Amino acid sequence: MPTIYINKYIDWTKDLTYQISDRKDLDYFTQKEISDEEFAKLSDDVKTNVEEIKNLINNII
Repeated sequence: MPTIYINKYIDWTKDLTYQISDRKDLDYFTQKEISDEEFAKLSDDVKTNVEEIKNLINNII
C-alpha cells in the first residue's frame, strides 16, 4: 500500500505529498497508508477534483 503524507507548516498551510516534506518550516506531518484505489485517484494520470482531496485530508487528520 502506498503512503501519503499530510504536511503542516508553521504558517498553518498544509499540503499532501508522497514523502515527508523537506521544507524547513515543517511543523508536523501525518502519514497514512492508502489503498491502491485511493492512490490511483491521487495520481497524475487521473483527474481528482479539489473536493475529493479535501475530504481525504479531513479523514486523515
